[in-house]
Amino acid sequence: MKPENQNLPPEASQYIQEQFREGFLYEVTEVREINGAPHYFVEVAKDGEVHLFHFNEKGKLIIDRLEDPFRPDPFEEPPFEEIPD
Repeated sequence: MKPENQNLPPEASQYIQEQFREGFLYEVTEVREINGAPHYFVEVAKDGEVHLFHFNEKGKLIIDRLEDPFRPDPFEEPPFEEIPD
């Protein structure tokens, strides 16, 4: 699915579409100014995987990282086993 108004540079949009073709969702999660220029942070989800991308103002890929969408919560307590009577 293509976002309606994400304003990615054309090169970044093209990269995402070439890598994932169809059946994916993406969202620009943050636009941050770095050295006076916008940088785009994008999450792409497909087939249970989440890819995180960082593009510069020209759409050049800076970072491509695969995240585990089901990573355990570090604050969650371990499961307890019942102790038989």
